[in-house]
Amino acid sequence: MPSNKGLDYFTPAGEPLKQLDPPITEQAVGPVPIFRSAGAYGTGTTQCTAAVPTGGAAPQANDTLVILAESTDSTTAAGTPNTPGGWSKLFERTRGDGLTGVTTLTIFGKRAGAGETDVTIDGVLNHISARMFVVSGGIETGDAWTVGSGNGADTGNGTCPSLTTPTDNCLVLAIGCSTRDNINSANFTLWTNANLSSLTERGDNGTNVGAGGGIGVAMGGLALAGPTGNTTFQINVSDRWNAVHIALRPPEVAQAPRSSSMFRMRRATA
Repeated sequence: MPSNKGLDYFTPAGEPLKQLDPPITEQAVGPVPIFRSAGAYGTGTTQCTAAVPTGGAAPQANDTLVILAESTDSTTAAGTPNTPGGWSKLFERTRGDGLTGVTTLTIFGKRAGAGETDVTIDGVLNHISARMFVVSGGIETGDAWTVGSGNGADTGNGTCPSLTTPTDNCLVLAIGCSTRDNINSANFTLWTNANLSSLTERGDNGTNVGAGGGIGVAMGGLALAGPTGNTTFQINVSDRWNAVHIALRPPEVAQAPRSSSMFRMRRATA
């Protein structure tokens, strides 16, 4: 059999045997992106600081950065924080606007460059709290994230609705917030989704500044592209809440070219 080099070959009768299909280069994806670090939790009345991790935990170029924020403008008015320069607002949802105990979940994202610094988030009137999370090993071009549909309720425990991931080996972030007015790092527990591997809580913080509130996030991998299924979590003191899934894509990896085995006999044309 002739080697696959894109050349014409001839049968004993002198008719050319011409390769019709070029070598095929297939795209695959790399492993599930991994949680790298989280910065210090920031709180304030009209603004707060989402600190960038430092030292060995500092983000590297092309890491994916995500900031989770919970806020309100008053005890009854939604928070609508400004988008920091260089960041994109990925998601925002309010539960209970106009009612006592309102809570707004806002999520910002960007791809890390060189020398990332702390981020100030402002534009609210009652309280805001935020935290930055760093994920390594994601796709380095285009949008790294796929954002799901939000969910929320006035009481009970939280549910992140199922999200369909775009590729194999996505890291899925299950994110929640609550209006609980308490300085606490145990607001959210029992994150559960049998479809996600190594589902682990990576952040759980609350504040009593103003009307108060808090954020939580757990991360796990989904090996095959498709629906994540719902992620549920327990809110230790029931109050208004919001929740959403975000999937972070792995990098694309080019495999070695695969030779086509399709050859046909046909006469050469002039």
